[in-house]
Amino acid sequence: MSFASLQKQLLTTTWLFKRGNVLIIHHHKEYEYMFTAADLLGLEYFTVLKYDSSTNLFEIQSNNTKHYWQLIPRKGGYDLMHKHEEPSPYHYQTSFGTLFDAVLDIVDHDEYQMRNRKPVKYKWQLNGSYFDILIKKYGFGA
Repeated sequence: MSFASLQKQLLTTTWLFKRGNVLIIHHHKEYEYMFTAADLLGLEYFTVLKYDSSTNLFEIQSNNTKHYWQLIPRKGGYDLMHKHEEPSPYHYQTSFGTLFDAVLDIVDHDEYQMRNRKPVKYKWQLNGSYFDILIKKYGFGA
């Protein structure tokens, strides 16, 4: 069975996504919580370099990889910009519909870098990851 057909079958009751080579299935729960700027500012995972509350623009640094990130608000979501070192220019990484999705992508990127750029091969490699901690805390709908 293909990933796409399995995803369609499970869409109504579960969340399905891939992290590396591992297929993760989480049973859907209803969450009424929305991940906000205050939540991002409160995460010890990042050092906040700049935050403009009038535009909701963030510049943060991962405390794990020391990579720099800008989350630039746009209509319908955020553009994610990335660089490895302070003097380097930012480059476009990707776009997301929510702030929480952008944060999850940064954490996933960090975990990939900390695995020496190797994909996840086994589900046990995800145990206790910060990505999973965020999912358990805020849910998928944050």
